Amino acid sequence: MSISSIFRKFISSQPYASERDKAADEALLIKSAAIGDVKTIKKLIRAGVDINAKSKVSSTGATAVMYAAEGGHSACLQLLITEKADLNAKDNDGATAAMWAAGSGQTECLQLLVDANVDLSAKSNNGLTALMLASGNGFYECFNVIETHLLRQRRIRSPPVIGTA
Repeated sequence: MSISSIFRKFISSQPYASERDKAADEALLIKSAAIGDVKTIKKLIRAGVDINAKSKVSSTGATAVMYAAEGGHSACLQLLITEKADLNAKDNDGATAAMWAAGSGQTECLQLLVDANVDLSAKSNNGLTALMLASGNGFYECFNVIETHLLRQRRIRSPPVIGTA
């Protein structure tokens, strides 16, 4: 076996030839999640890309899960959930994927995250929760998804409406 064939075999067994290749694949994963490209995400996962990589292109430090949740790309989000992505990761502002979904009114994606038992008590660096973001932005369906889950989780009954028996 020649040295060049040994070298080629070694290089082909490595997931990345350089850190630059790795960063490019991670950026592609995040972009694919942002635009809802499930096919590319599947290919990148099979190639061994870190599904929890944080964006280095923007200053957000967001993950593919966050971009999929914000964009309403439920198929991408479901794939990332199935592949065991970190659903409670935080971006540079301390926001989670649930906050990204709730703050942009993506009820279906928020429901997927809630069903996967994300931490809805998490607070951003500004002290905001997903519930606060949903309410503050007028996304009442998202608010109801979170409230219903929290009430079930804590086994608390809704208080009676004033003026009713």
